[in-house]
Amino acid sequence: MITQSCKDSLGMISVNDFRGLERIPSVMNELGVFSGSEVGDEHGQGPVASKQRRIIVANQLPIRGYRNEETKDWCFEFDKDSLVLQLKDGFPGNTEVWYVGMLKVDVEKEDQEEVAQLMFHKFRCVPVFLTVDQKNKYYHGFCKHYLWPLFHYMLPLSPSHGGVRFDKSLWEGYIVANQLFVNKVVEIYKPDEDSVWVHDYHLMVLPSILRRRYTRVQLGFFLHGPFPSSEIFRTIPVREQILRSLLNCDLIGFQTFDYARHFMSCCSRLLGIDYQCKRGYIGLDYFGKTINIKILPVGIHMGQLESDLNMEQTATLAKQLKEKFKGKVVMVGVDDLDMFKGISLKFSAMGRLLEMHPELIGGVVLVQIANPARSQGKDVQEVRFETSVIAQQINRKYGNEGYEPIVFINDPLSALEKAAYYAISECCVVNAVRDGMNLVSYKYTVCRQGSPVLDKALGINESDQRKSFLILSEFIGCSPSLSGAYRVNPWDVNAVADAMYVGIHMKDEEKHLRHEKHYNYISSHDVAFWARSFDQDLERACKEHYLKRYYNVGFGLNFRVAAVGKNFRMLTVETIVAAYNSTNSRLILLDYDGTMLPKSAVDKTPRNEVISILNCLCSDPKNTVFIVSGRGRDPLSKWFSPCEKLGISAEHGYFTRWTRDSRWETCSVAVGCDWKKTVEPVMEVYTATTDGSFIEHKESAIVWHYQDADPDFGSCQAKELLDHLESVLTNEPVVVKRGRQIVEVKPQGVSKGIAVEDLISTMRRNGKSPDFLFCIGDDRSDEDMFESIARLLDSPSLPPIAEVFACTVGHKPSKAKYYLDDTPAVIELLQGLATASAGPKFIRSSSFLDKYTSVPRFYSDGKHDKEILWGKKDPIRLEKSSSVDKVSSSLLKADNMIVGGRNKLNGNSKIGRSEVFPEDLAPWRQRILDPGSDIVLRWNKIFLFSCLMALFVDPLYFYLPTVGGEGESSCVNTDFKLRIVVTFFRTIADLFYWLHMLIKFRTAYVAPSSRVFGRGELVMDPKKIARRYIRSDFFIDLIATLPLPQIVIWFIIPATRSSRTDHKNNALALIVLLQYVPRLYLIFPLSSEIIKATGVVTRTAWAGAAYNLLLYMLASHVLGASWYLLSIDRYTSCWKSQCRKENSPAKCLLTYLDCDTFNDGERKAWASGTTVFKNCDPDNDITFKYGIFENAVKKSAVSSKFIEKYLYCLWWGLQQLSSYGQNLSTSTFIGETSFAVLISILGLVLFAHLIGNMQTYLQSLTVRLEEWRLKRRDTEEWMKHRQLPEDLRKRVRRFVQYKWLATRGVSEESILRGLPADLRRDIQCHLCLDLVRRMDDQLLDAICERLVSSLSTEGTYIVREGDPVTEMLFIIRGRLESSTTNGGRTGFFNSIMLKPGDFCGEELLSWALHPKSSLNLPSSTRTVKALNEVEAFALRAEDLKFVANQFRRLHSKKLQHTFRYHSHHWRTWAACFIQAAWRRHKKRMVENNLTMSESFALNEREATETEQEDEAPFSDHSNPSQARLNLGVTILASRFAANTRRGAQKMKDVEMSKLPKPEEPDFTSDVD
Repeated sequence: MITQSCKDSLGMISVNDFRGLERIPSVMNELGVFSGSEVGDEHGQGPVASKQRRIIVANQLPIRGYRNEETKDWCFEFDKDSLVLQLKDGFPGNTEVWYVGMLKVDVEKEDQEEVAQLMFHKFRCVPVFLTVDQKNKYYHGFCKHYLWPLFHYMLPLSPSHGGVRFDKSLWEGYIVANQLFVNKVVEIYKPDEDSVWVHDYHLMVLPSILRRRYTRVQLGFFLHGPFPSSEIFRTIPVREQILRSLLNCDLIGFQTFDYARHFMSCCSRLLGIDYQCKRGYIGLDYFGKTINIKILPVGIHMGQLESDLNMEQTATLAKQLKEKFKGKVVMVGVDDLDMFKGISLKFSAMGRLLEMHPELIGGVVLVQIANPARSQGKDVQEVRFETSVIAQQINRKYGNEGYEPIVFINDPLSALEKAAYYAISECCVVNAVRDGMNLVSYKYTVCRQGSPVLDKALGINESDQRKSFLILSEFIGCSPSLSGAYRVNPWDVNAVADAMYVGIHMKDEEKHLRHEKHYNYISSHDVAFWARSFDQDLERACKEHYLKRYYNVGFGLNFRVAAVGKNFRMLTVETIVAAYNSTNSRLILLDYDGTMLPKSAVDKTPRNEVISILNCLCSDPKNTVFIVSGRGRDPLSKWFSPCEKLGISAEHGYFTRWTRDSRWETCSVAVGCDWKKTVEPVMEVYTATTDGSFIEHKESAIVWHYQDADPDFGSCQAKELLDHLESVLTNEPVVVKRGRQIVEVKPQGVSKGIAVEDLISTMRRNGKSPDFLFCIGDDRSDEDMFESIARLLDSPSLPPIAEVFACTVGHKPSKAKYYLDDTPAVIELLQGLATASAGPKFIRSSSFLDKYTSVPRFYSDGKHDKEILWGKKDPIRLEKSSSVDKVSSSLLKADNMIVGGRNKLNGNSKIGRSEVFPEDLAPWRQRILDPGSDIVLRWNKIFLFSCLMALFVDPLYFYLPTVGGEGESSCVNTDFKLRIVVTFFRTIADLFYWLHMLIKFRTAYVAPSSRVFGRGELVMDPKKIARRYIRSDFFIDLIATLPLPQIVIWFIIPATRSSRTDHKNNALALIVLLQYVPRLYLIFPLSSEIIKATGVVTRTAWAGAAYNLLLYMLASHVLGASWYLLSIDRYTSCWKSQCRKENSPAKCLLTYLDCDTFNDGERKAWASGTTVFKNCDPDNDITFKYGIFENAVKKSAVSSKFIEKYLYCLWWGLQQLSSYGQNLSTSTFIGETSFAVLISILGLVLFAHLIGNMQTYLQSLTVRLEEWRLKRRDTEEWMKHRQLPEDLRKRVRRFVQYKWLATRGVSEESILRGLPADLRRDIQCHLCLDLVRRMDDQLLDAICERLVSSLSTEGTYIVREGDPVTEMLFIIRGRLESSTTNGGRTGFFNSIMLKPGDFCGEELLSWALHPKSSLNLPSSTRTVKALNEVEAFALRAEDLKFVANQFRRLHSKKLQHTFRYHSHHWRTWAACFIQAAWRRHKKRMVENNLTMSESFALNEREATETEQEDEAPFSDHSNPSQARLNLGVTILASRFAANTRRGAQKMKDVEMSKLPKPEEPDFTSDVD
């Protein structure tokens, strides 16, 4: 953005003022650098990293420029009147604004780079430079003379009226220019940071080109002019390309609702896209994206205009004009000089005003200011002439000396001068016949508001009322906004004249009220408000960019981006077949129209392959197949009568039957049809008044269709019909629904969703609860099915369905989790299911299923036998033979299938010998090979490599001719050593071709008549194999195998040498090329065979890139060798031409040019005086033209050693292929120019195909890395937005980094989900290998199927003590610390280490196995913390509960004891229990010892007391005080003992906290 003040930014800058420009070599390099880094501001300081960026793309940059006549330097300044410059005021303060567009001045080509650097660094502008021809086609041609008149409702009815007609060359120039604009945007665009705002009709195809490069670019478009009605727009031959390009924007802005309505009407009529209004916003649903429509007229820059009004120059001009027109009422008009501004009509209205009101002559003046025309053409000249003539006529008629009614200013005026005219005018007339917005009325109103400086000059007091009067055409964009204006029809001259008269005589009070109303609106809706509103809406429209996945669809300008939810993914055959094979009770629900049959189909009868597929699915006893359709039961019964076991639910489930022979059942909510008597008359009225509509009568419903009616009128009538029917059917038990181009009335409680619920409940009542559910549909009624299925899955009271696939057809918002593209994709998927069901009894269809089965499928390359398909009059019946042939286990082990039996046609004719892979004692050479076996696949790869080597060897024959001799005497020779080497390798390659022919004679093929379902039956009869091979590829293989070059160079050429031997080598080149073409052809079917069998030719991306690069280098090798041979031929042609001319001093013979005569005496004499070689030396001034072969002769490539000339020729071939032969300078020789043309075509084709494939392979290596980078960036943005502290950010980054290192972006869950259940279980058991060694198989089978991957970084708390336990964790790698404080018990702490093979969260197992477990999850008794990075498998609580309910084997005491044995939780509890028992034992031991010691002391005391009693009589008398002391001690001791007993009793009543023992499960249902 512009960082300095307006005054500084608008200062003049010279190229010489830009320092350091000479250090920057080019715009592209500089822009490339800055596009990925921060660009400094004008003071050399780097911008703040948090700056937002907006890229404004417009036809012209907001720059004025001129060349200094003295210094010849270019000088530039910002054009402050440019709208694209003014809109920056609406962006946030820290926004950096960049501009892309053309300069208003023509810059010479040599100055363009220098000017571009200046624009980039000083103005943040990126100029687009077009050539004169490009600019004429793009701007003056397609934009101004075709689009502009058409968008202003002027059709090119003739070449002389309405602009030019559509010209494809102009359209191509328009596209090229838009592409150049995109290239400049790409140079500065920062993905995921910048938003791009495109302006006006000049760049309407730019969004498609830019969106193709950046899928998630934030892209807005605003059309400043009008958008024509659909009747006008539909005349454009490229209308759909323009519409689709605009729909690649996120937000499209228009000036008025009329323009937006016209655009949406075009989308509806041409593309079938309807708009919707949601919460005040208008949106178009386009391939899953919501294209927002913005309606907001542009405003003016209030600050700039007010600044102009406060300038003394403006005040002085206004004062002068007021004096000039003193005593007159001034009306002003400011318009561009073009045919749509209505200037001539305005002048005519002025003349009519003076004619009707002569009293106004001399008292009213119309000042018309004409802005310069933006383009030059015949139409502009005609407008200029017409307006001048009318003005002169009126002035001559009504004017006099000193008075002209019309002041026509045809010279450019500055903004200050225009403001002065606005300020003194009482009325402003805007009379355009068609215009986009036209801001003249806005500027006029603001100028009439005045300013202190202007008021002082005009003598207006501050308290005076401001007043203005506007006369506006009804056909301009600002007319709806300025409701106080006087609206007129510009074509009605009398009405315009009357409006002028009203404006002259209107009271000042009314003018003041109108002025206040207009000024308040204009001042609040300025250009900043407009830009800010558009920018905010663009941000809102793009907020879901990273919440969806995007797919590129279409080519060229029909390109669009399809958006789907991140959880909304394509349903593949592999995914559904894996679940299909692992289930036993399947329910398949199929919609018909739009799903199994295209909606555009006229014949609604199902095709034969659809009937065959349905029969195959229904024949599986595990399947229940239903057609769920809105059609009536009669047509459905007729169409699907061949399907005996197919169920049909007709009329959205109102009628249902389970098989063809069962009776129709009516739904439980069936009601009478009396309501039809009310509905039919109403619909008939709307049908009669709506052309193209019709009524469809069903048994349970009535449908009104309007798809063939006018879209707008049909939609309006449908809404009226809906309201009408709802009002008259209020008390009827029916519902009125509006669908896609239909209005339907049907009984309440009838829908496809309810029909699905009834089917599932019926199957459950019959004991066939489905564990596989596949439901597919395409329209709104099918969403009821998807919703019901989701509701059934979420219901905890119903048995769960293991595998559910709800699928919609097409990319659109849906309640389904899967989608398929179209009807052919649905048929392919159903055929995959049919193949999975059919097994060896059925044979696969060759047209759809080759890529979806694990068994390779091969086709015949020759003519197919006549096939009789199922569903026709004489179907093939495939019956399994009673005696099944034995199958070779060694050959079938790789295929994992059984193919056998005999096929019978109508019970009589055999289809070949049906024995497949007979296992007998026949020798290996008599064995027939399976085309899908490992040995054949391995041989195909070896032979492919040998073919590539053969293709490399054959062009080496072209290097055999060489130029020999010494000094000035040269001759043609053959490289003998090279001939031996090439012959040796060529012979080895020929052996591989012979061996390949033998293998093809012993390889089985699939019988053409067996291609219906399954793999197909192999024909093993050697005679039939040989017959088929001879009829198809044998002769091509034979021609490729014959050793023709060896025979030619070793036998034919030596035998034909004579004195007249020709050195053109035509025979050698012809023979090599004769075999090279079939050998090259053999690579393609061979690669196709490998791809059909294994899916790819190479297994890794690097190998694929290398393979394509090898083919490209091979083509360069062939091209270089051919160039060498042709160079030899061209060189010898010069010799021969000179030799024929030379007769003195010795006659030249052609035999002298052969090295075999080099030592001949006559040849030496001739060589000493000949000028043949001198006249053919390209270094001399010769007349012979070598053309593209000159370098081979000049650089002695024709006479160099083999390695030197081979590498040079290889480099030459590679250079020409890569440059498409652009640097070739050919002569007029026909053969040479033909060779050059071949090089160009070959270079284009090979570069597009091979290098394109190589680029695709290499890009695939970084796809996941790029996805991870984007995810990491999103994470950083989220943490920044949520203001997370730095410690939490580090933990998040550590987890994301560890997850990437552990998985490399691969989703293990998605991979495992695509595998069969048993294989998935085995893999997870392998990953839990340590756990496998501890637990038995029943437990692993129960839990491994539902394990999910889990990653934890160092320091992560898996669970804390007291928190709910949500999952069990089985550790694969890493270490965890598990500790407990026994519920916070003081002084208690237990800590253990969990290593790979351990698990935690075992509290869940007791909870899940408890027969009366609550919904509340158990609390954790331990705190588990990751000590380093941990990989584990997690078993969630709901999955464990499901497993516990389904597999009663988990209730085994044996498994429980095993589990507890390895549980650290139970170990801790057991250790605590043992310790407590030991403490109790020790306490009892201490108590026993104490009791024994106290007992011994008591006995001793009793004896002592007895003795004292005996002596008492004597002692009492002797010491009475001692007796009293003993009594006190006794009382205290008794009290202490009593307190002690009470304390002990209290201690017994208090329970000490113990480690909670896990709840014991109920083992009453133990199965052991």
